[in-house]
Amino acid sequence: MLTHFFPILQITKTGFFDNIENIAMVGIICQLAIAIAILKVWVIRYKSIVADFKEFNLPDWLRNLVGASKLSLCIVLIAGIWINIVAIISSIAIAVLMIGAIFAHYYAKHSFKKSFEAIVVLILCIIVVYLNMNYHYQSYYVS
Repeated sequence: MLTHFFPILQITKTGFFDNIENIAMVGIICQLAIAIAILKVWVIRYKSIVADFKEFNLPDWLRNLVGASKLSLCIVLIAGIWINIVAIISSIAIAVLMIGAIFAHYYAKHSFKKSFEAIVVLILCIIVVYLNMNYHYQSYYVS
């Protein structure tokens, strides 16, 4: 009776994660969201990154290394839409970098708002790793 008024309840009733296409879409959306979030921060908001690294007293070479790593991993993560192991490895690497970003914001005594995006990206990385390790949906689209 409740499902008539709340259509979202019908998803759980029909087994949303029983359908491989739904699982694939969740994984792909998470991968794209991670890539877009990182590209937004490191391309559009680059000036704030420079200021943050100065505030953290970290050298410019480290900022450039972290930026190049994150941007490269975004490209690899997009390739992970078609190659399962690539998505797992790049998501783990991005998750490690996000943990570093969260700790840097914590030690700089920034507000929660500053580290919120890194926390969300970390959660998305965990979801991508989980889905790719437990559901081999890439082979569904490749073959």
